[in-house]
Amino acid sequence: MSLLNSYRHNWKSRNNHFIRYTDIKVKDEKISTLSEIANQKHALQKLNGWKIYHLGSQMEDMVNSETEFFDMYISLLSFLERKQVKTESNELDKGINRLKERIKANLQRSRVVKDQMLEAKSQVMKLCDHKTHVSDIITKRVTKRSLKKRERV
Repeated sequence: MSLLNSYRHNWKSRNNHFIRYTDIKVKDEKISTLSEIANQKHALQKLNGWKIYHLGSQMEDMVNSETEFFDMYISLLSFLERKQVKTESNELDKGINRLKERIKANLQRSRVVKDQMLEAKSQVMKLCDHKTHVSDIITKRVTKRSLKKRERV
């Protein structure tokens, strides 16, 4: 216990571990060349862009769910408009009017979200338009000789 009382920790971790600030060296990022990318395993299969198609299908699912919400909002709004004619209380009318305004705001939000998701999906799918050009570049740059495998000892 006597050792713990005398120990004072300096919270500058760089000072605790390194002697000088110049002891820390930042690694430079290795930029891969086109030939290295072309020689990777399954480089042509990566061109199919399954991640992009998966993202597109998820966006389509979101658009479908927004369409369902939109239909539900419209049916609820029409129900409230039919009920408002039959009511006579002022406080109930204020509550119904507030609810109708919120439903209309949700309708507008749903329209905007649906339109933006469709636009984003079309932009994402445009990435696949360059597939043939990229595959031509990769087939030109791939090395013809096979790499030697290291022998196991």
